[in-house]
Amino acid sequence: PVGPGGVITSWCWVSNPNADHPLQGPFAWALIKLDGADTAMIHAVAAEESQMATGARVSPRWKVECEGNIHDIVCFEVAP
Repeated sequence: PVGPGGVITSWCWVSNPNADHPLQGPFAWALIKLDGADTAMIHAVAAEESQMATGARVSPRWKVECEGNIHDIVCFEVAP
């Protein structure tokens, strides 16, 4: 078992997302190493650019109705 939270291992900021991006406001693409995982996965992080940092803890924002796949995670959010 892994997660659901984890840490950011690397990230890049998207100031002007396009229609194909998962979020319509500014966000980050990040490599996230879930707790208990051996490797990181890439996913979107909804945050302010100032909140983003390597080593920052994140937690998932889940869809209202989950289907049991990766698309159940809308994005990650920086933990307070």
